[in-house]
Amino acid sequence: MRRPALRTPHSAPRTPHPVRAMFLIGLLPALLLTAGLWLLLPVLPRDRLWARLIAVAILEVFALRYAWWRVHATLPPFAWERWTLWQYGFFACEALALAYVCWSALVCIRRTDRGAQADAAEARLAQRDVLPSVDVLIPTFGENTEILEATLAGCLAIDWPPERLRITVLDDGRRDWLAARCAELDVHYLRRADAAHGKAGNLNHGLAHTDGELVLVLDADFIPQARILRRMAGLLDARGVALVQTPQHYDNPDPIQHNLVGARAWTEEQRYFFDVAQPSRDAWDNAFCVGTGFLCTRSAFAAVGGYPLGCLCEDLYLSYALKSHGLRTVYLNEALSHGLATESLDEYIGQRVRWCQGTAQTLYLPYGPLRAPGLTWLDRVFYADVLLYWLSFPVLLLIVLSPVVYWFAGVPVFQCQPGDAFTMVLPRLVAVFAVTYWLSAGKVMPVVTELKKLITVFHVVPGLIAALWRPHGRAFRVTAKGMGGDRVVVQWGLMAPFLALLVLTAVGMVVSFTADYARTPWNEFTAVNLLLSFYGTLMLGLCCLTCIERPKGEGYWSRAQTQYGSLRRAAEAIARRVVG
Repeated sequence: MRRPALRTPHSAPRTPHPVRAMFLIGLLPALLLTAGLWLLLPVLPRDRLWARLIAVAILEVFALRYAWWRVHATLPPFAWERWTLWQYGFFACEALALAYVCWSALVCIRRTDRGAQADAAEARLAQRDVLPSVDVLIPTFGENTEILEATLAGCLAIDWPPERLRITVLDDGRRDWLAARCAELDVHYLRRADAAHGKAGNLNHGLAHTDGELVLVLDADFIPQARILRRMAGLLDARGVALVQTPQHYDNPDPIQHNLVGARAWTEEQRYFFDVAQPSRDAWDNAFCVGTGFLCTRSAFAAVGGYPLGCLCEDLYLSYALKSHGLRTVYLNEALSHGLATESLDEYIGQRVRWCQGTAQTLYLPYGPLRAPGLTWLDRVFYADVLLYWLSFPVLLLIVLSPVVYWFAGVPVFQCQPGDAFTMVLPRLVAVFAVTYWLSAGKVMPVVTELKKLITVFHVVPGLIAALWRPHGRAFRVTAKGMGGDRVVVQWGLMAPFLALLVLTAVGMVVSFTADYARTPWNEFTAVNLLLSFYGTLMLGLCCLTCIERPKGEGYWSRAQTQYGSLRRAAEAIARRVVG
């Protein structure tokens, strides 16, 4: 295919093309593919390797077909001109996002289910006369009474010999009332003189003042089930296994679910990672720690010098530091603890920015993907895959920006005939959306999945650039939990860029169709950019609605409050029995 010459606003053709016919003809392959996948995917057994291979092969074929077309038919000859740089820059970001999609699909071909292993390990554990000693470490900073009471109640109810279990609250908030409450419950309490190195420093302080053979780490808002240690401890007997990670489950909807009234319509954001990505990574021996709900041997912490410092994603860093020492992390996909998702949108975004910047920091650290000793090439690819996820975000920003650039500057993101665009773009989208939806059992949904990323993009992208340029320029910040409001709050600061792009896109379309603005309507690029504009206005409008935070109300907390109340009563009963 011949590369197109670059068209500027003053060289755009003014001869109308029969784009309506092209649109209908170009739509046919996408419709046929949609029908074929609609018939095929439901009959494929999702848990069989051969079925997953077939589905992933379909996705890869259409993704690579699209990439070949983009390289050979849509890019003008390279030149150091602003319009050429815009098109090549867009393609570079698009290529990173497409690479992440293709890689993620390949990873999902395999997956583990360690339920049977946990059953066997639990049975072997029950036959032991003496169980290993366990320290339960609960790092806390500013959580309120109800949250901490629930967590302590759950920990006190863990099914493990009391003489072999010690619960320790690590209070970086230095609260006297919490110390008094721990004394009432016969729970150990530790505080530091400062809060250096945040959660990682707090955990290291706890490790230095405890001596259990195993260490269970729970965030202050995570309530464990009674059987958590019984299900996890036996898995550590396997050769080389140092850490067992379990998924995070939440008792409240995330801000996007709540603000768009979608808690019953789609899963919260983390479900794909915990229910699909982690089991698949585990099958390739590359699952990683996520900071809470994990059990680790003390000897493993000693091997890497304690909980790693200097990284905002200390959990990810810990797993690969262990792997560098020949120690494995395995994943048990069972809901053995429940916690709270971030309630406010600004905290939700701040949490993702911290994860993004922490991942970027690992590039510069001794146990990062580039420098860690003892890793195979596949380990390094999996390690870098986490960063590739964040590198896929910039294309979302460029997609919603591209219609504005076209309507006001006349430069499309890629140059082609509308028929070619529909024939190449739409089948690729259909294949990616349908196969990922099938692989994830409905946890990856078109529009919703992109919305969850887009709502953070104006903060993640600058944060990513800042971390790559200056990796240690951001301090650790605790994510607030349990701070739900009782009134409508409009996050104008977060909404402003989405609202501005929405208005500019709408104005650009109106002006271009009502005035002689360097082109006539329905030239060869207009149809494609109209579709981009409609998609952009949909996404930007949803982002604006998401920035209107609805009141939480009593219903928002009803499940958690019920659970907190019952667990608090259980904790008081246990405390009375211990004291008695």
